[in-house]
Amino acid sequence: GVNNDGGNKGSFTAPSTDGQRIAIEMAIEDAAINPATITYIETHGTATPLGDPIEIEGLRLAFGEQTANQYCAIGSIKSN
Repeated sequence: GVNNDGGNKGSFTAPSTDGQRIAIEMAIEDAAINPATITYIETHGTATPLGDPIEIEGLRLAFGEQTANQYCAIGSIKSN
């Protein structure tokens, strides 16, 4: 699925925790997988004071307690 919550923010391109959460939940639902089976997440990782905390908080909100008993690695590999 595709999600954009640009109408509710100061900028169309600014990220939001709710937008991140909803997009993650939609992807999990579309893939028909159990979130507890996810063991690695490759993040966008913008390396900005605004983007990174919002991305991580969106992941935390989407997964909540589902990963409390299982390790899930988070990475952000860049070619540059």
